[in-house]
Amino acid sequence: MRKKKDFPTISRTLADINRLTGEDSDASVEKLANVILRDFALTSKLLKLVNSSFYGSRAGEITNISEAIVYLGLDQVRMTANSLTFFGHLSGDSNDALLKDSMTRSFLSGLISRYLAKRVRLPGSEEAFICGMFQSLGENLVIFYFRDEYDEIRSLMQSEAVDKQAASRSVLGVNYATLGTAVAETWRLPETLLVAISGIPDGIAHETTSRDEHLRDFAVFANELCEIALLAEQDARDAALAALLMRFESSIELDAGFCIKLLNSGLEKLAQYSSLFEINVETSKYCLAVKLWIDQCYEIENDVVDDASPQVSSGGQ
Repeated sequence: MRKKKDFPTISRTLADINRLTGEDSDASVEKLANVILRDFALTSKLLKLVNSSFYGSRAGEITNISEAIVYLGLDQVRMTANSLTFFGHLSGDSNDALLKDSMTRSFLSGLISRYLAKRVRLPGSEEAFICGMFQSLGENLVIFYFRDEYDEIRSLMQSEAVDKQAASRSVLGVNYATLGTAVAETWRLPETLLVAISGIPDGIAHETTSRDEHLRDFAVFANELCEIALLAEQDARDAALAALLMRFESSIELDAGFCIKLLNSGLEKLAQYSSLFEINVETSKYCLAVKLWIDQCYEIENDVVDDASPQVSSGGQ
């Protein structure tokens, strides 16, 4: 990836942002603003986002990057700049539908992860958004930089019935999680994100004992939930959702119906920011798959309610 002309640029931008916003940094607002201003697309999107309802709209009051930094604070600027730079860089090729859908799935995962953190009143729940979005960093990088290898991984998953981590390790020599964590370290992403990107082992998830573990579990759960929408058959989706809920039953207490409502709310929220992240919700193959799953579940639920309703005969009392 370092041999690609664009990778050193994005790496330098993200590393500088994370270095200047680290806990031990005493960098000035001016220094951080100058780094952000090097990237015109990041500058434009950051100003749009800070004036939107995502962080509590100030109705267009913030007009420059220095004001945005002061308003958001260093932690929020770090998370926002990382997500905007990463998303904008990898999904910038509008002709690549596969990559666009994968990045859209990551964005939806971030929104759902943030909601789960807010639901249990976890401190700093906004950080859950970027954890959810970056959790599939390794996979998205492979789609962007190594398409042939990605296709081989997908083929291996289907032919050998192995999971993506095992298949990616077989093809690349390292799995998605290891690759994503290694790149995240070069970008100086905070430890919380490294924990989320590294994921959790297969099998039943253990009860969480720390904030970082909570954020990691929310991020992994959200990503796996969003991936279920890619399954073609309703029965397969139902089975996968049941298995996911069982896997995380010790750390995330949800039921299947609530998960569908969660996806629906996330899709609505995604639509609000679709123009900022250049997502076409109406034509996105992934968004349409999620909507189909939601609609089918609601249709089944309505059918069950109708069947359970008491029947009144036309001639009865």
